Amino acid sequence: MKESKDDYYSITSEELVRLIQIHGGAIGLDLSGRNLEGIDLYGLELGGIILTNANLQRANLMNASLQGAILLGANLQRAKITNTNLRRAKLEKADLRQADLWGANLQGAILTDADLREAVLEEVNLQGANLQGANLQGAHLLNTDLQGADLRKSKLSNIWLCSPRISSATKLWDVDWGPECLLQDERFGYFEDAARAYGILRQWYADNGMPQLAEKFNNRKTSLELLSQ
Repeated sequence: MKESKDDYYSITSEELVRLIQIHGGAIGLDLSGRNLEGIDLYGLELGGIILTNANLQRANLMNASLQGAILLGANLQRAKITNTNLRRAKLEKADLRQADLWGANLQGAILTDADLREAVLEEVNLQGANLQGANLQGAHLLNTDLQGADLRKSKLSNIWLCSPRISSATKLWDVDWGPECLLQDERFGYFEDAARAYGILRQWYADNGMPQLAEKFNNRKTSLELLSQ
């Protein structure tokens, strides 16, 4: 029976492990455009693999290592990426909508123009990551390390932002915070968390010569402090 094109592009976890063995490791193994939807890659060593435009929707990448992997334009919608090593991974224009990245290491990763709407980024290491132009609307950034991250021209409206780690090296110029600069933490009644986040953002914008945005965040912080009195 002749193999269809769809069959060729689909791949199972067992087949992937066999391909890695034949290739002598994952580095440079090119699976661009292949269909890995729902695949279980828990704990696998996949550093340096090439998954450009691959379909990884709902894939299980928990505890896997994809350090330096190339995932340009990959579809990772609703994928489980918790505690995954993605240091220096290339994820330009990747689709990570509603993906769960809790505890993932994305230090130095490239996420320019990536779609991270409603993604879970709690306890994620984004130190030095490039998120220019990324869409993070509605994403959960709780205890997220953003030191040195480049968020210029990113969309951050309606995000959750509890206890973020932001440094002077973090780049927040031209960020779209939405017309009201309102965090979901405030919207859902987590006023103390929101006030702390507003204070951190007020300080960053004040230190970087943007008094109008600093004032907006300060006003939000002050209004919440008045509510708690």
